[in-house]
Amino acid sequence: LAPLRERIAAWYAQRFGLDIDPARIVVTAGASAALQLACLALVERGDEVLMPDPSYPCNRHFVAAADGVPVLLPTGPAQRFQLDAAGVEAAWGQRTRGVLLASPSNPTGTSIAPAEMGRIVRAVRARGGFTIVDEIYLGLSYDERYGTSALAHGEDVVSINSFSKYFSMTGWRLGWMVVPTALVPAIEKLAQNLFICASTLAQRAALACFELESIAEYERRRAEFKARRDLVVPALNAMGLNVPVPPDGAFY
Repeated sequence: LAPLRERIAAWYAQRFGLDIDPARIVVTAGASAALQLACLALVERGDEVLMPDPSYPCNRHFVAAADGVPVLLPTGPAQRFQLDAAGVEAAWGQRTRGVLLASPSNPTGTSIAPAEMGRIVRAVRARGGFTIVDEIYLGLSYDERYGTSALAHGEDVVSINSFSKYFSMTGWRLGWMVVPTALVPAIEKLAQNLFICASTLAQRAALACFELESIAEYERRRAEFKARRDLVVPALNAMGLNVPVPPDGAFY
């Protein structure tokens, strides 16, 4: 629905200071459908896609379903359990086609610093690849250093988002993706053949997510999640269950 795409674009402007053309926004049947569409549109048979390990388990299967090859790169506390530009450059090979990231991440709750995200995007761009960033937990960011969208680094970045997390519409199966303008026709063709469109009822309901009263409630929930993190992490450390990188977003 055009009104929903317009409200999503307005949210990017208000929250992140980004000017996103509503025509670049594709509403999907959840973020899972968006990830599937992105991989089917960008991955050819045998293409390798780099992603961190640990990462959301389904991501490797989205790539495999498009006949691609997921390449999981082990990460640790030094990299905040995320890929960095140096790791991407070192792992890039002849068959590498792009990267699939998540910031904040499932299951670690850690984000990629904006400067590092910019370096990753530039490294991938220089090699003619694609950058897909799952940002479904971006609204649930607890640290201003990390609460920015990867879309700030160029219109060639593909961002995945969802109404299930920050916007509390879990179960309505509604998400969206922001893609380069040239990719929209291909995404629309795939959606037409796979699931037609996202639920119209869910799309109508989602319009209410952007009301001031709704945003105020989401911000209260975000503050409560942060308070829980600030209680639990020091308690775990005190018990000797060390948390090497405190999560800066999501609810893990």
